[in-house]
Amino acid sequence: MEAKIIFGILGIGVVLAILAAFHVLSSFETPTSIVPENTSNTSKNVSVIYIAYSPSCPHCYHLLEYVSKLNLKNVSILTTQNGRDVYALLKKYNYNWDFGVPIVFTRVNGTLIVIKGYPSKEQDKEGYFMGEEYERKLCESLGGKKEMSNGKYLFCWVKNNEILGNKYAIDYLINLCEENLCNI
Repeated sequence: MEAKIIFGILGIGVVLAILAAFHVLSSFETPTSIVPENTSNTSKNVSVIYIAYSPSCPHCYHLLEYVSKLNLKNVSILTTQNGRDVYALLKKYNYNWDFGVPIVFTRVNGTLIVIKGYPSKEQDKEGYFMGEEYERKLCESLGGKKEMSNGKYLFCWVKNNEILGNKYAIDYLINLCEENLCNI
């Protein structure tokens, strides 16, 4: 009897997990290619950084608000809600995306760089997720590599090409793409 109850509960959990995944997938638009919703300057000599987001994501809107205030010279930000094509594009470069948003990505000198996540307005403490000290400890707990500048923690490299998102990670990628041609 107890085994039936346990398996019944596990079955409900699996069904709920599948429904949650379907909800995330269905919250994205599904055109046949990544269509920029917001473009600044997309000439061939301008770097392009992509942001995939969901309309129900407070973290996404805080990120979009931040980048909209930046004075970009040679970088164009393309935003999309097209999860299927973003997934396929990232898969092409051997990156397995779990559909978490926001996700920011581009290729720099042939290397894919991905920024996962961004603090919501309530979580943003001076550009960090819950503050510099909290984020630094999070990086350590994940076994990440801290990106430092003049002794100050900026952001965390979780993998060779994956960064935990915050204001400093976005600034880093934009500066990198100002100096190098970035595109997919």
